[in-house]
This record gives sequence, C-alpha cells and structure tokens, in this order.
Amino acid sequence: WWWIVGCVLVAAAAAFVVSSLMAPTYEAASIVIITEPRYQMEFDPRIATVDQWQPAYQAFPELAASDHVLQSVLQAYQPSPDARIDQWKLGTLKPLVDATSQGDPSLVKLKVACPCPGDAAGIANAWADQLVRRGNEIYSEGEDDVTFFAGQVGQAEQTLDEAEQALIEFQA
Repeated sequence: WWWIVGCVLVAAAAAFVVSSLMAPTYEAASIVIITEPRYQMEFDPRIATVDQWQPAYQAFPELAASDHVLQSVLQAYQPSPDARIDQWKLGTLKPLVDATSQGDPSLVKLKVACPCPGDAAGIANAWADQLVRRGNEIYSEGEDDVTFFAGQVGQAEQTLDEAEQALIEFQA
C-alpha cells in the first residue's frame, strides 16, 4: 500500500507542476438565434407561400466554421499582444473556435478559447456578428429588400392619402 500512496503523491505533484507551468486559457461564448424571416414575398398569386418555414438548422454550425465566415472574423477583429498569437491567420483561428448546436437546433453556440479573456470575448462577438451577417446574406432579406419594403411603405402611404382625399371630396 506504500507503493500505491507513493504513486498517487508523485502523480499529484506532477499534475500540480504541469498545471502551474501551463498558460491559462479563457473561454468565451456567443449564442446566435435563428429566427423565421419577417417577410415572405409572393410574386404571383398562382405561387403559394409555404406556411411553415423550415430553416436548415444543421447548416448553421457548419456555416459558422466555414472558411468564409472565419476569414471575415480575421478581417473584423485584431487580437491584442496579450493573446500571444504570432500570426493572425485562418490556421491560427480554427483551433481556437468551436460551433455547436445542442438541444434547441435554432441556437448556435460559438465558443472561443484564448489565453487573453478580452480577446476571447472579442473574437466570440466578432464571430457572432460575421455569422449573422453571412446568414442574412444567404437565408434572409438583405439591404436591398429593406430599401424595397421602405419604398413599398411610402407608395402605400401615398395611395392611402389619395384615397382618403377622394373620400373626403366625395362626401362633401
């Protein structure tokens, strides 16, 4: 039993020494929620709009880890010297990040592990922003759609005002 106690003490001491020498790693996470689109365009009344929109939930973690999204994170965020990242490139960023969708498939959890807590949070937030931007480009309305709908609202307001004026004139 002396050998067992001795081996346990030696293993504990070795684990303590190794963990003391290792640099701390901080983890930050961002969560992206995938929602249904606000608008469904109907170009022709003969083409029916689908009532139940089923997004490709399994594609979002893969999209988050794609080279295109991670490359945009590289351009959007510059780590501090405290992060001890020699070269800020795709090969350096990929081991630091992990995208998962556990439980609710409409939630994508983006985790970043980095030696600097500020950079871990900064990278996670920049990654979430870039994923949302790219997801909207692919699956949702873009800036052109917003401009189109704003024009439609203006045109509808003008038509309503004209119809109200015509009603007032008719009643008079």
